[in-house]
Amino acid sequence: MLSERSLPVFPSLIFRAHSGLQPSKDYDETQQPVRRHPGTDCSTQDHEEPGSSRNRKYLRAKMKGRWQEDAYFLEKHFPTDKHSKAAANTLMNTHYNKKTKRWKRIPEAAATGTDIIGSTHTLLNTILSKSNIPSSQRGFLQPDAGTMKVSRGPLLPPSLLLCGAGKAIISNPHDKPISEYYSGIVPIQVMLESEYKPSSRHLSVAHANEIFQAQDNRRYIFSAIMTERYLRMFMVDPSGCVMAPPLDYHTRPLQFCSVIAGMATLDEVRAGFNTSISLDINMRPTIQLAITSGPDAGKQLSYWIKERLFKASRIIGRATTCWLVASMDNDPKLYVIKDAWMGFSQSQNEMEGSLISYATSKGVSRGLVRIQHQAIISIPGRSEDTVVKNRRIRPGVFTTEYSIVQDRIHTRIVMETCGKPIWHFSNRKELLVAFHDAVDAHRRLLQVAGVLHRDISMNNMLINIDPNAEEGDRGLLIDLDFAVRVEKQPLEPMHVGTARFMSYNVTQRRRKHSYLDDLESFYYVFCWLICGYNGPRDSRVKTPDALKALESKDGGESKLLHLQNPFDLPVQSWFGPSIHELAVQLHDFCQSRLEASGPCPDADRDYAEYLGHIKDTIVNLAPEEEANFGNEDTAKLAAIENLATEFFRKRKIGEMDIDMEEPERKRPVWSQVAGNIEPPRRSKRLSRAQVGTKRKRRK
Repeated sequence: MLSERSLPVFPSLIFRAHSGLQPSKDYDETQQPVRRHPGTDCSTQDHEEPGSSRNRKYLRAKMKGRWQEDAYFLEKHFPTDKHSKAAANTLMNTHYNKKTKRWKRIPEAAATGTDIIGSTHTLLNTILSKSNIPSSQRGFLQPDAGTMKVSRGPLLPPSLLLCGAGKAIISNPHDKPISEYYSGIVPIQVMLESEYKPSSRHLSVAHANEIFQAQDNRRYIFSAIMTERYLRMFMVDPSGCVMAPPLDYHTRPLQFCSVIAGMATLDEVRAGFNTSISLDINMRPTIQLAITSGPDAGKQLSYWIKERLFKASRIIGRATTCWLVASMDNDPKLYVIKDAWMGFSQSQNEMEGSLISYATSKGVSRGLVRIQHQAIISIPGRSEDTVVKNRRIRPGVFTTEYSIVQDRIHTRIVMETCGKPIWHFSNRKELLVAFHDAVDAHRRLLQVAGVLHRDISMNNMLINIDPNAEEGDRGLLIDLDFAVRVEKQPLEPMHVGTARFMSYNVTQRRRKHSYLDDLESFYYVFCWLICGYNGPRDSRVKTPDALKALESKDGGESKLLHLQNPFDLPVQSWFGPSIHELAVQLHDFCQSRLEASGPCPDADRDYAEYLGHIKDTIVNLAPEEEANFGNEDTAKLAAIENLATEFFRKRKIGEMDIDMEEPERKRPVWSQVAGNIEPPRRSKRLSRAQVGTKRKRRK
């Protein structure tokens, strides 16, 4: 069985055990399992590269209206100073032709972009050397397309990648730059000027997303496209991408040297790193939090990062990241820290932590996460960390020239450990009780505290992993980033939420968002669970066409047709007739409220009917059926449940022993679940000579 020393990683252990990510016969500890996005057809390794028409179309849609051109971008972020001037003058004596006004070895006419990669690589590293930037901390490297790991592949790596090492680059365990995204600072794509198109800039966004995925402490990411004549600089952040005018680096060598040296600066804040997340003296990742309000204002808190629980797929948007952490103050509990970039209009209302604290003070004690601390991240040398300040936009200019830029503010909250995603249900009853308690939490949040959630999705519903959780706490409602107090809700309709689960009213912006829209979103979440999964942890290989239609471009019209007609979605047979009947009842409920205008005066009746259908289905689940719809490995499940009971008992009485003196070694999943389960045998690989000998023997 597991030792007490390994108990702090229990929430991730439960997550892995219920997700079904068990080792195969050729299991390798260093190999990451292929994770599937909930409710999608493909895994994280099924996406096409940005050069393909499919991904370009997706990026074009995501980046629409998010491009900004700043004529003074280079002067703002890469100003020339006496150090860059001295380095440029020294370099120009040996590497620059003053007569032709061109850098030597950069061909004026090249057949392909590959012809200028080598000379560009040498020139850029020479600039770093003349700028006294140590090669042990910064360097331009040429990534290997065959070995470079990507999160959303297949994706060709950039031609050159400025890599680094040091305290701020927490994902790089080495003491030197490595040609991987986890060590990357600035990706540079080299191509011919004749090959450059406006759509080529999407490559910069794609590579920036890869760096964001690989590193947990990036606030923004610089990116570049370089041809035989021009350098185009980009800055990708949660609000989009700002770009500089093309720089003719042959006729402006001083500015060019300032840009290259500025990319490789050792000032982590200037390079776009979040310095509140760094490595300690023992090379363990830590998070610092300065409390800015309340009785503990001014107090500095420190946490060790145990593991990353969630990471947004792209930097553009809220760029949410969640970690499982342990306090450095001998606190036996584990916590979850969530970083997110809130929209400017949202932050003017209330932060998520403030809304949860307000709801708790009003008496909503179940179905929500417990907030410990919250803060707005500040950058050393200036106040709040916002997009406008990072882009160095003056306040007067922001209201005119940059009025379409959505400003975002960097926030952080500390919560108690929650649970596992709702799509990791172990049996039908666990799914239904968690779904019921999440809907009930929505009811109490609205009727008791007057707060409307407005973003119901599969990612925002959890199953409580505490086996002793009481009714009302078995399912949790999280992520109140879009929540708002009803009395402060804007009067005009808004397109808020997750598109796949939005109600018909929200997609069409017919009327102000109401609780009926969220109940309809709950219904769509339920449909994705019972139609998109064959059973516990068994996601369908292909999403049913009927579900795809509900999230297409005309998803609003498809949802209208779906609600106006009888329920016809393909519910998987594993869920049984009771759950199929529940889906029909929820469909009819949404159908009858489809034309309701504004907040319904009889919310009590609506919630009672909605929750009543779920309760009746839970009662109708036959015990003998439930025994057949559990985990395949009952011995393993029993070991997990016993461990869960012991974990929460010790955490409650403060007997947990968290030993943070030595970083834990990663062990195979089979050794974490139960000690008496025999590890899988690894297949023996034969050399080429041995394979040839075997073939001869067969002949």
